[in-house]
Amino acid sequence: MKKIALIIALPLLLSGCFSYSKNINKNGNHLPPDIGKEKTILWVVTHDKKKYDTYLENCFSKYYKGDVVFVPFGTYPKEYSDNAVYRYQFDYITTGISIDRNVTTEHRDFRIIDNLKKKTYQTDFQGFKWKGLMKAYVQKLEKLRVQNGGL
Repeated sequence: MKKIALIIALPLLLSGCFSYSKNINKNGNHLPPDIGKEKTILWVVTHDKKKYDTYLENCFSKYYKGDVVFVPFGTYPKEYSDNAVYRYQFDYITTGISIDRNVTTEHRDFRIIDNLKKKTYQTDFQGFKWKGLMKAYVQKLEKLRVQNGGL
């Protein structure tokens, strides 16, 4: 009986992981269209949350091949003030919090801010499985960067 339940549940669980990738940038508003056309350094914001920051750094080192600098939230070092060089900033916003059985879960939307155009590109669907969402978002970002010339 447990095997039957697992056989039924496994495809449902896996489909949730892969649906993020299909929905990211479906309407062209989740990723900056010009990334990779010019040489820039992506500013990635860390949040002093060990689990999140570790996954963030591993995800970018594995899936994003452009130049990256990790900067703690709330800091704005002068050496990163050139918006032409540090044009894009990756971060997330908390869009909700769920409490289930005394476990608190943040719902995160990932976004990229274009510091030159003063425009924000962000996911617009809820996802409490932030690791899958981040991975899919970074992979799509890298794919777009390479399509645009990979600078």
